Amino acid sequence: MQTKHKFLAKTLQIIKDIDDLKVQGASNIAFACQDALLYELGHYTKTKEELLVYFFALCKELWRTRPTEPAMKHFIVSFYSELDQFSKKRNLSVVKNHLIRFVKSYKENQKKDIKKISKIVKNWDLHKKVVVFTHCHSSIVETAIKSLHHKGLIEFVVNTETRPLFQGRTTAKNLSKCGIKVHHIVDSCAYAYARLLKQREKNIVFFTGADVITRKGELINKIGTSQISFCMHHLGIQHYVFATSNKIDPVFLEWSLEDIEIRAPQEVWDEHNKNIFVHNYAFDITPEYLIKKIVTEKGIIEPKELVKTDNLKKKEKELWLEFENWRD
Repeated sequence: MQTKHKFLAKTLQIIKDIDDLKVQGASNIAFACQDALLYELGHYTKTKEELLVYFFALCKELWRTRPTEPAMKHFIVSFYSELDQFSKKRNLSVVKNHLIRFVKSYKENQKKDIKKISKIVKNWDLHKKVVVFTHCHSSIVETAIKSLHHKGLIEFVVNTETRPLFQGRTTAKNLSKCGIKVHHIVDSCAYAYARLLKQREKNIVFFTGADVITRKGELINKIGTSQISFCMHHLGIQHYVFATSNKIDPVFLEWSLEDIEIRAPQEVWDEHNKNIFVHNYAFDITPEYLIKKIVTEKGIIEPKELVKTDNLKKKEKELWLEFENWRD
């Protein structure tokens, strides 16, 4: 981490854990950022004059950890905007206490939004048991599946191992502990297995989380999502996305693989071979027409309709771009 500011050891560990994917799931990443800022606020001993500069630097470090985490970015923009506005003409103690309350309140509201999604799922009118396909690990999807399981509506779950870091294993373990039957497959088996289950007349749905919902209503999610979604669409299986509305990126219209995140090739193959070039794209882009609906705290909404609900202010968008341009 290249910064002239010396952040606290616990904060540096949180940043490292996010970088190293020890913290997974958009909600958990946002919570980790909130924990880092709360810890720094609680231990801040510098002057009020240094407050804005210090926390701007910390927000930049948190921002750069994950290029595709708008939930985290929405929080960072909200936090720094609040800091910038509230710190004027107030003493340091008042500002710190206000910001601590602000972060805690934001965190609680985020948890409430997740609970709202769970409540919507509980009221979902499914007429018979379903087989749920899922890819990677999403805490919101996990909660949704558990809610349907408690209603007796899950026959079993098919989940991919999600290479190269096997996040799907986290999903499989967590669901199995709740008594849910899990069929664990390699990523490239998704189409073949879904086709087999269709032939057996299973009622199948495809659930994923979302790292980003773009301004065009596209889904940016773990690499492999778009391929599985295309396969499901071909088989007549509906793809539902589960996400809070703060997954919308309010700034960028066009995205490509190069805009998202390319991780270390060693995650795929940890030896070097002459003339072999390993590409480790972490995310892909699923067109909005492949997505049936997005299940959010605001209801079950079509992708393009969800994008219209974004209400980020002009100054907040400018701050978003400032953080984003710094990362570049």
